[in-house]
Amino acid sequence: MSEQYCEVPVKCVDTVQAKLKRIGLILLIIVTIPLMAINQFMYLIPVAATVFCIYMFPRLKAQEYEYIYVDGQIDFDRISGGVKRKTMYRVDLENVAVVAPTGSDDVREFDNREGLKTKNFSSLAKDAKTYTLIEERAGVTTKIIFEPDEDMLDKMKFKAPRKIKKY
Repeated sequence: MSEQYCEVPVKCVDTVQAKLKRIGLILLIIVTIPLMAINQFMYLIPVAATVFCIYMFPRLKAQEYEYIYVDGQIDFDRISGGVKRKTMYRVDLENVAVVAPTGSDDVREFDNREGLKTKNFSSLAKDAKTYTLIEERAGVTTKIIFEPDEDMLDKMKFKAPRKIKKY
């Protein structure tokens, strides 16, 4: 069987919001430590704060996306905290109008469509080479921004040569 398969992991840029949350968790522990001197039962508050921080800290790691291409179908999965995976969106190449570099003329013609939904599954890095996938399904046009590698683009182009634009 000539099944085409490709996985592309993309690690997102750490956001300022996630950094501030991690700093807040550390400050929570530091602020609650002096409470132990007030009363003998107040030691439970810093212990509870520490347990809470140990539970929450891994969940604030930078997100990752993984694109899985299998025979004309692309799954966009989000991996949170390095352990929790969720399929965010699934695209079939039969419903794709075009896949082209972001900002190219092939993609810009779809920007003014009414009801255009945009989903960004890229790393949000400034120097990242992103591609835009335009999907038209059931009267709804969806614009997906992602970062495929050359291997994934080649396999997609093999399946749908007229829809994939590589520059």
